[in-house]
Parts: sequence; structure tokens; C-alpha cells
Amino acid sequence: DQLATFRRTSAYERYRYLRSLLRGSKPTTDKTEGTPAETNGSKRSMELAFSQIVSMGPLTYSRVARLHNARRKLLDRGRRGKSIGDIAAEEGFWDWSKFSNYYRRQFGELPSDTRDRLAELAN
Repeated sequence: DQLATFRRTSAYERYRYLRSLLRGSKPTTDKTEGTPAETNGSKRSMELAFSQIVSMGPLTYSRVARLHNARRKLLDRGRRGKSIGDIAAEEGFWDWSKFSNYYRRQFGELPSDTRDRLAELAN
């Protein structure tokens, strides 16, 4: 079985460590080595490993994840009464114009267009 013989590279361990930090969870240790993954290299080597695994840097990854969370919240019928600005702030976007630009680049529409589509579906 190929999955059973999968050997984690140091780049993969660095990626997992950094991803757990971005998600706000406690970093795990490498069970095969028994050492914390953060000891596997410098800040730059961690960033390079992250980029190697997911083809984007850690900050871009974090922003994309937060944009997807915001989109899910905008499409949540239970949150229709919540303002777009409040939802953006919940995901750490404090500058409305930057949030709007990032959102449009990621999803091809403005956050208000997403919200309007939800209202159309409700009718």
C-alpha cells in the first residue's frame, strides 16, 4: 500500500507546522523523529517549504482561507442580518476596499454581489 509507505519530507513537516500556526492550533511534533517541526529550519526555509507544498506563501494561504470563510458566512442564510463589513472584520479584514479587491480577485464578484445572490435565492 503506497499510503502506508508514505515518507514525510522535511518540507512537508515544515508546511504542516506553519499551517497549524496559521490555523491557530497547537503545532504537532514529528512522530517519527519525536522533535518539534519548528526545529527543522529557518523562517525562510519554512516559507519555501510552504510554497513548495501549496504553491503559495503562508500569508497568501492565510488570506485565501479567510476569504473562503468570509464567502461561506456571506452565503449563510442565518447571517443575512449581519453586515458585510462585520463579516469581513470577523475574518481579520479591517480595510473594506482591500477586502473588496481581494474578494473580487478570488471569486470574480464583489461581496455585495454574493450577498445579493443569496437574497435572490431566498425569494
